Amino acid sequence: MIGEVEISEYIEKYDSTLANLPSFQKNSQKAQLYYAAGKYAESIPLFEDAFIALQDLKKDYVWEGLYYTTCGLFASALDYMGNTARAEEVYLEMMKFKPDGPYIGDYAVFLHRRKRDYTNSNK
Repeated sequence: MIGEVEISEYIEKYDSTLANLPSFQKNSQKAQLYYAAGKYAESIPLFEDAFIALQDLKKDYVWEGLYYTTCGLFASALDYMGNTARAEEVYLEMMKFKPDGPYIGDYAVFLHRRKRDYTNSNK
């Protein structure tokens, strides 16, 4: 796992080199760094900000990939931190938008593992 000082250095370097990106893109990518370092609590507010901003952009092909990456990792971080209800909201939002999207398997695992919903997780 990346140490506290190292992740702070990555974030600092990231902020200085990508200053011209939209804030939601930076927040999503910074959240991904925290997530990769196992710092789920720190990633959640950044994912939340990006998730909200991407709601209006998710139908745009350019931003669709970032939307799904943000949602999938956001839901996973929420689940990991014990916020199962909010994690399911994020998964359902993704499934409503694109039922056969790239994170359908993650949602099925969530249903099976957390909710013990064996009927819906096998669909």
